[in-house]
Amino acid sequence: MTKRSEARGEPCLIRLPMCDGGGDTTVLCHYPLAGYRGMGLKPDDDLAAYGCFSCHNICDGRTPLPQGYTRQDVKVAFLEAVLRTWMRRKEK
Repeated sequence: MTKRSEARGEPCLIRLPMCDGGGDTTVLCHYPLAGYRGMGLKPDDDLAAYGCFSCHNICDGRTPLPQGYTRQDVKVAFLEAVLRTWMRRKEK
């Protein structure tokens, strides 16, 4: 099983306001680390977090930031989710 398919059914670990909790909507969300992304290039699956549809859209800039959040706040939440995802994988 690939890491991407392992995300299905997992809870969202990004946890921004408007989070739907994950489960059926959870996908592996790749953190946009400079030097590891670009046109046709996606970061390694180790640089990713379990995220619901709503949180993924916020992190990727497809929907507006939650009220009171800055882009930096979202980046920190995303990075913390990458760490929580590492720990969750380690526990399995």
